[in-house]
Formats: sequence, structure tokens, C-alpha cells
Amino acid sequence: MKLIFNYIFLLFIFCVKFSIAQIRPYLHGNVGFIHLITPSDTFKTKNSPNYTLGLGGTIRNFGCELNVYQSKYKSNSFNYQYVTPDLHYSVETYKQVFTRRGIDVTVYYHRSLSSKFVLWCKAGVSYYQFKPSIETKDNNVRDEIQSFETYWKQYNKFLPIGTLRLSYSPIRYTNIYIEGGYDLTMFKAGVLIGNVGKAHSTKKKQENNAAYAKPTTASSQPNQTTKTDNNNTKLKFRKGKFKGIEWEPINITNNQIYSTFLVATNLNKKIKVNGAENRLGFKINSNQKDIVLKWEIECSNKTLLNTQTGFINYNDIKDIGTFKPNILWNYTELKKMSSSSNIVITYRLIDPNTGNKVEKTQSILVKYFNEWLVSEDIRNYQSMFTILVNEKNSEVEKISRKVLDTKMVDAIRGYKKGTTDVSLQVASVWRVLNEMDFEFKQPIINSLENLVKNTSVKSIDKVIKAKTGNTIEGAILFSSILKKMGIHSALIFMSDKCYLGYYTDEKTNSAINILDLTLISNNTFISNPKQSVQDNKAELADIPKALKLSDLNKAYYLEYLNAISEGNKAYQEIKNKSDVNQLNILDIDSLKKEFETFKME
Repeated sequence: MKLIFNYIFLLFIFCVKFSIAQIRPYLHGNVGFIHLITPSDTFKTKNSPNYTLGLGGTIRNFGCELNVYQSKYKSNSFNYQYVTPDLHYSVETYKQVFTRRGIDVTVYYHRSLSSKFVLWCKAGVSYYQFKPSIETKDNNVRDEIQSFETYWKQYNKFLPIGTLRLSYSPIRYTNIYIEGGYDLTMFKAGVLIGNVGKAHSTKKKQENNAAYAKPTTASSQPNQTTKTDNNNTKLKFRKGKFKGIEWEPINITNNQIYSTFLVATNLNKKIKVNGAENRLGFKINSNQKDIVLKWEIECSNKTLLNTQTGFINYNDIKDIGTFKPNILWNYTELKKMSSSSNIVITYRLIDPNTGNKVEKTQSILVKYFNEWLVSEDIRNYQSMFTILVNEKNSEVEKISRKVLDTKMVDAIRGYKKGTTDVSLQVASVWRVLNEMDFEFKQPIINSLENLVKNTSVKSIDKVIKAKTGNTIEGAILFSSILKKMGIHSALIFMSDKCYLGYYTDEKTNSAINILDLTLISNNTFISNPKQSVQDNKAELADIPKALKLSDLNKAYYLEYLNAISEGNKAYQEIKNKSDVNQLNILDIDSLKKEFETFKME
């Protein structure tokens, strides 16, 4: 029935007619609405406006018409997840708009059923243009959707028309009529729109897949790099292979993926990892041109990664030969990983015209959320540790409140009272952590194949609970406390060792003291406070006498000064070697601005 009556007109018509002898030429204009019945009930369009202007002529009950027309159809709103080049994720809404315009020539026979009702039988041919477009407030979304929909193209065709019309004339020169019939222009439009609707009916509503997003569906993955028109080159498929196309999957870091790396790069606003955030992809080589392939990446563990899909235009990648799409993982589940997990990744290339496909699989180990990628080849990823600095952590807030209990300072005021007061505030944190029996050792940096280095770094909560860890974990904890107190700090890597730095001057950030956190558990001076104070009066000369610090607090201040002495000594040794690759100062405040808020669940 839909093939026969695939559209219905309800038109309000105004006609101007005039007669010459027995031939009656006339001008007519139609303004009305079209209701389109599509092959897919999932894609609904409202009654669409239709405008027609034409010439006609009749001899007795026969006549002909030349019409120029335009109609426009608009879909309901769809949700679409847009990914910007700097990996921001946002959900935008858009509507699909289809414009049909053209010219037709018809002949007809009409017969009066009564004084005011007339039945018309029409047949002819139409040349029409069918043009799809996107209606959205975001031009980037419009351009991206139009680039990756394979069926997104303009149609220009000659097609036959055959319709029946029942008209009613309440007053002279006017008609109100209902018309339906076999109009292939409308049928083709209905098929195209129906296919779009069918594709979108399988899409779940998109969610913002930033730090805490749910997995994306297969059809939600946008393609940011290619324009996908139909293949101009017909792909030959023999014995399970595409002829003339050689390809293999891309997987970086020796079949290992770090969940911490994926989460950190997802949170990084400026992508400070030299474009290496895309871990999976395709290496393709072909001597053919104008090839368009659909790609799919499917994971055996759907809780970590739903099937991702998009399109590759080989013309866009033939110079580099690789295609690495943005893969949207389930970052919430990655953060929950308490142990490493093996997954199987299936890579597919599909001919969008025939459906022929090839696939290859890889077994990949996803590292759990304590293991961190330190460096890879010449790329350094130490800056990613800064996402763990969290001054809003409840345990951090408890520790910062204990600072006043030490009586080394009477208030937490950051930089408001000068350099000496800043030093005493930092020293008071040192005392609190020492009295809580914290112990930190230099991290174990594992050197793997392909110049890959990794290490283990726990979250703040786990470090506080264990009261032990490596110096990276200690620096993250110490930095979180100082940030809560309003003191700027830095993670400082010297070779494979980590130190804590803090700035003594808020305005310039030029003066920096470096603490060796391996000394946090030392009791060199506090074991005999009175004697230590007597032996080191010169080191304590900067402390105002008005503060009246106890000998124990002065001894803790000496422990703090000793840690600075060792840290600054290591810093000078690295500088004297002039090996800038062995020194990396990570300013917490500036790097935190590059990362979105991180929450460890």
C-alpha cells in the first residue's frame, strides 16, 4: 500500500483561468502541505509545506500542466555527541532537513462527479532535485554529520508520476483537493528518509562522554578526519580479502593499554601528549584511489569499550598510511579496575556499498588503575600524575587541619605573611606527616621494550590508608595539602626520582625549595630536640623570637631544612650536568588548569 500511496496532498489552491476558443489555458498556484509516508516508521516528519506554480491548458476533459514546485521536510530532533579536536565532548541536537524541488510535465483526464466535485487522473514525468541538509546551532556538528553519512548526497533524477486527485470547488476558480498516487520522486525521497530514520532508530540517546560518561554505541562514534562519499573505485573482494589493499591493526605499547593513560588524556584539555592519545587504529596501503571504507573496532569487554565505527577516505590518509580515530572508552569503568584484564580487540574494514568485510583480532592487556605510563619513546607523560592532586579530598582536609595543632603557626594564610611564615607552614605539614608515621621511597621505574617506562602510583586515599608509598605518591599527597593551604607546589622529576617543590614567592614563582620526601620518616633532630637546637642555632636564626617555638618544633624545622638541603643538592647536580632531559618541573597549578576535574570513585 505504501508503494502505491506513498504520499497524500492536502492543498489549498488558487487558480486563475482564461479561455481562448475551445482551448482554455490557465495559470495556477498551489500552497499546501504534504504528509510523507516513509518506509521507516521511526523517522517522523511533520506535514511539510509545498509550493507549486504552473501553466496549464484543457480541451474538453483532457489537459496538460507544466509545474514548478518545492517542498521541505524536517525531522524530529536527534541527539549527537560532538568531539572537538581537543577532545571536548558535548551533546548537541540537530534536525535533518530534506528539500525537494523540481519541474514536472503531466497530462490528465478529469471528470465531474457533481456540480462541485471533480475526479482527476494524471500521468507525466518529473525532473527533481532532492537535497539533504542539517539544521543545528553548531556548524561543526552540521559539517561533521554531513561528512560521515554515506547516504548523504544530492539526487537529481527524471522519474514518472501517476496520481489521482479528488477536488472540491466551493467558489469559482478555487479548488480544495486531496491527491494521492504513484510518484517515484516522492517514493525515492521516502526511501532515503526512511533509511536515515532506520539508522537513527538504532541509536541510543548520546550522553556526554567526558570523565564519567557511559559507553558510546556503535553508531555514535563520530569520524573527525574523513569525508565519506560513495566509492568511486569499485572494490574487488576475493577469498576473504580486498584486492589491492594491504592493512594491519595499529596497537601502541606492545599490546598493553594503560587505563590511567586513557583517563588522563581524556581529561587533558590541551592534549599535551603530542597526538599519541589514540591507542588503536589501522595501517593501510593501497595503489587505488578514491577508496572509502567503513571501519569498526569491537571489544570483547563491552563494559570497557562499546563498538566504535566510522569511515576512512583513503585519499585523506594515503600520505601517512595510518588512521587512528578517537576511541571513546568507558572512563568510569576504567577507574574502577582493581586488576589488569585481557581483552580481545577486533578490527574490521567494510565496503559500505557491498557489505564485504575483512577483520583481524588482537589480544591486549588493559593495565589496572595503579599502573601509570611514565614515558614512551621520546614522549614524557609525567604531567599526567597531576590529575591525582586533589585538595578537596576529605582526608587531605583532615590533615591540613592538624597543621594548627602543631603550634608552629597560628593560622593558615598561604603567602600573606612572607617567606618565613610560608616555610613554617610547610614545616608544620612535614611534622604532621612524620607524626602520622608516613614513609616514602623513590619509585621503581620499570623499563620495558620500545623505550616504554611505567610505575605504580596509588590514589591519595590508598596512600593515606597505607601510610607508605613512593615519592610520587608522597609528592601528590603533600601537594594536595599545600594547595589546600594556598601554597603553590610542583612535582619535580630528576632522572627517575621524584621530589616535591614549593614556591616561596606567590607573585613571581621564581624561588623554589625542593624537598627530599624519602626523609619524611627521619628523626635525626627530633630524637633529641634540645641538643639539636643548641647545635644548630645559626640555621634557626630566621625564626622570629616572638613566635616562641618549642624545642620540638624547632627540631622539626631542622628536619624540614635538612630535606630541603638534600633536595636542592640533587637539583644542582642535575643542572650541573646540563642534561635537561633528566629534569622535569611540573607546576601543579598551571597543569591542573589543563585537566578537567578528576574524581576517583
